[in-house]
Amino acid sequence: CATAIDETWEAARKKGIVLTLSPGTPFGRVPVRADRPLLTRAVANLLSNAVKYSPEKTQVTISVQLQHAQGDGTGVSEVLIEVADQGYGISAADQQQLFTRYRRFSTPGQPKAAGAGLGMVFVKTVIERHGGRIEIDSTPGKGSRFRVVLPAAHA
Repeated sequence: CATAIDETWEAARKKGIVLTLSPGTPFGRVPVRADRPLLTRAVANLLSNAVKYSPEKTQVTISVQLQHAQGDGTGVSEVLIEVADQGYGISAADQQQLFTRYRRFSTPGQPKAAGAGLGMVFVKTVIERHGGRIEIDSTPGKGSRFRVVLPAAHA
């Protein structure tokens, strides 16, 4: 995640957006078997979108946590990566189409942002190829929280 933050830092600085690593986030390696460049690019895309689709002088928070899978009885750990912004948010109807190719959305009052509408498709593809899933919680005018859940690697 540190590399993804480094890649996003300049764009955030230009907008006066503070990038914050949540307290308790493990700094360094987390137990995930992954194609590091692909996973870094996916997280960088989430951070970049959070900055791009947030007003100036707001905050974007990233956190990484280890947790136990819920309800499966195996006690298998998961890695949870969250990216939260104070941006324009995404309507429930648009959330249904968010991971569709060439789809772009905007909320009234949101400035235009460049892009081809492929970033979130890429993110979802990378996460699913790593055996994970991506979830979104977003409210127009209040921001978005993207949760990436990946299976933890076992020693």
